[in-house]
Amino acid sequence: MTIRILFLPLSVVFISGCIKDELNKPPVVDAGPYQNISAYKISDSVRLIGFATDADGSVVSYHWSEVSGPNTPTITTPGSSTTYIRGFVSGNYTFQLTATDDKGAVGVDAVSIKMTIPSCTETGSWVGTYAEGYTGAINTVTDATFINGGVAQLANSPWPYFFCDAHFQCPHAG
Repeated sequence: MTIRILFLPLSVVFISGCIKDELNKPPVVDAGPYQNISAYKISDSVRLIGFATDADGSVVSYHWSEVSGPNTPTITTPGSSTTYIRGFVSGNYTFQLTATDDKGAVGVDAVSIKMTIPSCTETGSWVGTYAEGYTGAINTVTDATFINGGVAQLANSPWPYFFCDAHFQCPHAG
């Protein structure tokens, strides 16, 4: 028995092409300039104006978030390029604006805010006259604790009717 092996030339051809992948560039984001703010009260709001551009597509979403700060203020429209933030206490804050493009790339920029809310620490007092009950007797009361914890208030005044002269001084923010 004879075994013959036949070898035929076999050619395998691999064809490959080089397709240049276009890398998706992330949006370029600007969260705005540093802000040094003096507010008159804690309910004052700050407007943040940001924007983003995308060289190879379009920006499809924005998101504002707080990175750091002494408390957590309210971001009124976190999904917009422009928003208002309120509920600050004095201190340094950092907020970031994130922008996402139509191909999923993300760009980020941050803005710092220094918030100063002057407290009313001055002392004050009030002098009032009041009608006592139904007798109509007029009495005078002086309260030296007019300002308590930065809030102007009339302590120890259970009387239904009184007239007062208040004298106090609070610093004003510039």
